[in-house]
Amino acid sequence: MSWLLQHFASIEDHMGNEEQLDRFMRVYMLRLIGGVLFCDHSSSRVPLRYLPLIADFDTCAQYSWGGAVLAYLYRELCGCIDYDKKEICGFSSLLQLWAWERFPKLSPRRFPYEDHTLPLGAR
Repeated sequence: MSWLLQHFASIEDHMGNEEQLDRFMRVYMLRLIGGVLFCDHSSSRVPLRYLPLIADFDTCAQYSWGGAVLAYLYRELCGCIDYDKKEICGFSSLLQLWAWERFPKLSPRRFPYEDHTLPLGAR
């Protein structure tokens, strides 16, 4: 992950042509997948098994990313019952937002918002 961040930190460096911009988008998606959505315990590596998933952007847009992230989080939560395990992987912000919606006492102090149609996590 640090190598990706070092070489692909700014989009301005890759605005030269379409191939460089395409490469930057793939790296950005790989960093998002490996560092946020399907992160591991170290958060310093991205498994290469995700590379074929972002090979074609048209096909990639049709995947059920939300379902996959939720399934990965559920699997990690099931592993948390082991007393030797000290950490949880996955998109834990999703778990936090769920807790805020279900248990309002846990949520931070809310300010009055004009648009109440937005979910709590987006306000």
